Amino acid sequence: MTRMGLRKQVFRSDDTSPRGSGRFPAPTRSAPVPVSSDRELLQECLRMLAAYNFLPRREITRDDLLSVPVTGVVEFRRRPLTTLLMLRGRSGELLFPHVFVDDEWGRISVLDMKHFIREVAARAGTADQLGEIHFRTDPGSDNTGILQYTLRMEVRGHSFRIDPYFGDRELEAAIIEAVAPAGHRVVDLLMGLGQQPVTLWLPQDADDHLVENIHAENRHRHWGRATG
Repeated sequence: MTRMGLRKQVFRSDDTSPRGSGRFPAPTRSAPVPVSSDRELLQECLRMLAAYNFLPRREITRDDLLSVPVTGVVEFRRRPLTTLLMLRGRSGELLFPHVFVDDEWGRISVLDMKHFIREVAARAGTADQLGEIHFRTDPGSDNTGILQYTLRMEVRGHSFRIDPYFGDRELEAAIIEAVAPAGHRVVDLLMGLGQQPVTLWLPQDADDHLVENIHAENRHRHWGRATG
């Protein structure tokens, strides 16, 4: 079972929102907001993301959208919220906090998992609250045992069994939940042209409109591929 299957899916199959039309619902249950340009669509999306506490690390411009690999601004017009949340700067750093894009599905060692904890804590914004990390393996084993670490001055513990081919998705899911910022919840989605696993940490009391919009953008998973 993948990590995506370990938590409740938020996908909906009854969505009828227009996709790739330059429209998306606002954070309230009002009519779709029409936009007439890439710049206007960008500003509308940034306002919506800000309403859910997703604030970019720096100003985002149309030039950033043109730098999106392969598809450039075309992908932004089709999946505007998705493109922004997955947008990276020149150094490869994601431009929005509280977002984790899972680029690696081969964590098959204790060392891999140690890097994973630090990476997701950094993306969640809780790296400064993470203390020492200890993997205590069972006698004679390199891939089973207990993980212990300090988070917010509290010792956390998880048992683990790291498969040499598939890793330990249950451990990854537990870590992602544990490092969530205070007052936030975890949402897992498949996003973007390659349908990558993405974790969002949303405010606990946030409604589902942002997630519904992102799901609407990504419903056509085989975009650009022959489906017949």
